[in-house]
Amino acid sequence: MNHFTGGCHFSWGCEGYMNICDNCPAIPDESQKNVAKDNLERKYQNAQKASFQIIAGSGLTLEQAKKSKIYREQETIYNINSLIDTTLLNDKNKSIAKKIFSLEEENFYILTGAQNMEDPRKGFKYLIEALEILDQQLPEDLKKKINLLVVSNSINKEFDRVTFKKQKIDYIKDYRLLSLLYQATDVFVNSSIEDSGPMMVSEALACGTPVVGFDTGVLTNMVIDDYNGYKIPMKDSLQLAEGIKKIFELDKNQYAVFSKNAVQQVQEFSSYEYAEEIFTKILEQDDQKTL
Repeated sequence: MNHFTGGCHFSWGCEGYMNICDNCPAIPDESQKNVAKDNLERKYQNAQKASFQIIAGSGLTLEQAKKSKIYREQETIYNINSLIDTTLLNDKNKSIAKKIFSLEEENFYILTGAQNMEDPRKGFKYLIEALEILDQQLPEDLKKKINLLVVSNSINKEFDRVTFKKQKIDYIKDYRLLSLLYQATDVFVNSSIEDSGPMMVSEALACGTPVVGFDTGVLTNMVIDDYNGYKIPMKDSLQLAEGIKKIFELDKNQYAVFSKNAVQQVQEFSSYEYAEEIFTKILEQDDQKTL
């Protein structure tokens, strides 16, 4: 959000960016409150002088940009959801990915992750609550099939509460290896409660892995209920558990449809080809204005 706020990258519900950012809750020092206001005004004036146009990077950012003081008068705000290179991130090896990681075919693998699991924005406490609920709902024989894979530099100690088998995976920089990991897992769970992405949502979908998560960031318009995952009301741990359970209960044919739909959603709304279409439209509009 930094392009249209007085400095914040995430608003946490604050609507100052819609007006003048004159009472920023992120600045405790009253004598410095004017900094956010001055920043926003400077951005506004620069945008007006240079006729800036914004392209949103997620459904959430799109809605925020439409309401912002700087860009609400923009005729059309296009949205590209976490641009994905589908030559690297795809589902071409999904049928053998579990074998590559020595994962058991009959087990169900939940993937989640973040660079900083202590960040409240990432909402991991809700995921932990959801997994505790899921543990209560499933019989013992099914509990044994569930495994949690966490990609992060460090694990939040609260994850000790999770009774399912769990494994930490160090942060992966190689996109080919990351693609295989997505393909090897059965669902990606995003518990973020304030996010313009995360990239992992679109990356997982590109690899044919259904996504369950809260209705924010790219998940807002990349995940469709009963199509490629489940979009959950914010901070609702019970429904988050239900969404995971629904994916767990899919038979092979049903899962294959979800997986295919996940890939299709990225191809249509998050691929390089889609981005090319958007930029072509923008350039054509600019050409018409100069005629």
